Amino acid sequence: MKTLSRLLVVSVLAFSLSACMSSLTTSIAGHSITARTVSAASLKSNGQAATLTIDNKTPLMITHYQITWAPDGAINLPANWNNIGFKESADTIEVTIDGKPFTKIRPPKK
Repeated sequence: MKTLSRLLVVSVLAFSLSACMSSLTTSIAGHSITARTVSAASLKSNGQAATLTIDNKTPLMITHYQITWAPDGAINLPANWNNIGFKESADTIEVTIDGKPFTKIRPPKK
């Protein structure tokens, strides 16, 4: 019975946390960008580049070729990606490319 109670508590907690996640979507040059966050966030695109801002973290700039952030962070992206995903964690932003784990970013706070 104790195990069932613990399982129920963990399940409710996991559901509560997932229910609080926001999902944002945009695209650049025909490539899809998705962000899942628990904090306030914005994802804006001008068609050639996008900016992802999550709460009090430094904004990420996304182009077809790389992700950059201040003061001098940069990660090159693979040449033939179709979908890039960002998922906020406690102190990182997990990045996936076409559904596969790619990297974790630790942008500084503003």
